[in-house]
Amino acid sequence: MADYHTSASEENNNSITTQPSQLVANEGREVEASPAEVSIQIIPSPNESPVRRRRIHKVPRPLRMNNEHVYDPVVLSLGPYRHGRPQFRQVEEFKAEILNRFVSDTAAKDKGFFYNKILERIDEIRSCYEDDSTAVFSDEALAEMILLDACFTIYYLQSEYIDYHSLGISVVSFMFRDFLMLENQIPLWTIRLLIDLKYGKDKGEAWFCEYLSTLTYGVNRLTQIPWDNGDEPLHLLEARRRMILLGQEKATERIRDPDSKRKELRQRRSSQMFKMATSQFRSVTDLKAKGVRFRPSSNFLTDIRFCSYSFYGLLQLPVWYVNNNSMVLFSNVIAFEMSPETDTDRDVISYVNFMKSLIETPRC
Repeated sequence: MADYHTSASEENNNSITTQPSQLVANEGREVEASPAEVSIQIIPSPNESPVRRRRIHKVPRPLRMNNEHVYDPVVLSLGPYRHGRPQFRQVEEFKAEILNRFVSDTAAKDKGFFYNKILERIDEIRSCYEDDSTAVFSDEALAEMILLDACFTIYYLQSEYIDYHSLGISVVSFMFRDFLMLENQIPLWTIRLLIDLKYGKDKGEAWFCEYLSTLTYGVNRLTQIPWDNGDEPLHLLEARRRMILLGQEKATERIRDPDSKRKELRQRRSSQMFKMATSQFRSVTDLKAKGVRFRPSSNFLTDIRFCSYSFYGLLQLPVWYVNNNSMVLFSNVIAFEMSPETDTDRDVISYVNFMKSLIETPRC
């Protein structure tokens, strides 16, 4: 529970300040006295993690209109939002087999051991989803669901071992796509918990490095996970978003203090929204006609640079390879950036809007 107290200081950016006006008489005239300043500061409990206060939200309804296919999973259900639907039965049956494999080589730690570790933190899991979505599940049923889903996700992280024969190539293809859905996520810390319990912390970090690096860049070059304790992504989709924004060169740099980062984001957001609303962009064809040249920059989306020279301009854009799942990834990342309680710069939204302005026709 948060603690509340009052303070007379203006120094804390999280304070809410009120300044009541006060009129006093002075030689027959009314003048405004120096306002009394009251500041209310909200201090989170030391046990509250920024990650666990956030939720895995559903996609806003306006985004869903006529676009359900990019937000709805086809063969794989993770978490409570679509659990139990008949179209997911084949993969659900396979999840039970994966769980048995997960515990088979850990004699001292059986299924009950991992299940109890999840059950101990079931309230935290419920708090990660919208209020009414987990009400129909008992604590035991929800713990069983998350255990199966987390073990299956770990199996997915070891992508070279996926059993194409058991599932079929078409199911596996859709499964990779379904992992990108915002409404098809489980808390990332549940996956890390099981990996750490079975293999140890170092093994868990190595797996995440390999997964994120290979999935984003096509090669395994990460040497450490690009986030610190207290700033861990809520789910795998958010982790993917961070990777495509950070880029290969930046991914091994540690993130700044999460609290200072959130303050900076809040301070910058209003000015950015104004710039987005008032800025005008031209298409590639128009810019080329004005003497603007185009060159590749790097492989992370925020690396957009413009240089003005005497007789021409140079616009450098990130290199991004588009495949069949790109629309699904970007659509769900945008839905994530638009979700409540999400502290981001909305970088992917800005990138997509900018690219849409550059590409007016198939020929640009």
